[in-house]
Amino acid sequence: MQSVENEKWVESVFDEALRNEEFMVYYQPKVKTRDRHLCGAEALVRWRKPEGGLIPPMEFIPILEKEGSICTLDFYVLDKV
Repeated sequence: MQSVENEKWVESVFDEALRNEEFMVYYQPKVKTRDRHLCGAEALVRWRKPEGGLIPPMEFIPILEKEGSICTLDFYVLDKV
């Protein structure tokens, strides 16, 4: 469960973080186990704050889902992919 302070912080800095392109997209390969061939990739988003390092997805995605900004992040990631 997220603390109220953390929720407020995420909500207050999210728009600026998007503008500053602090969200990074990483690709996790998908491999067929039968023949070990690459069959695709999953796009994963991570938040890298210049002054605070990497923020784990479990610390911001549930908050964005709860308050309704997750679609904005989804479209950001889709644009980057």
